[in-house]
Amino acid sequence: MSDFDHLKIPMKDLDPAKVIGCGGFGRVYKGELSLPEGQVTVAFKQLDRKLGQGNTSFGKRS
Repeated sequence: MSDFDHLKIPMKDLDPAKVIGCGGFGRVYKGELSLPEGQVTVAFKQLDRKLGQGNTSFGKRS
């Protein structure tokens, strides 16, 4: 998983105004990634362990 360390977002940087949904894993946010090709709009999930769904499968790699 260290290949993805550059994608980690500190909790203090999450903006409640960017929440676009909530599901079994937790909140879904809209954001942007800066790539060499330019800005890319993305959606990302924040795991909420209190919801119980997905705790064991959230971080699994296929």
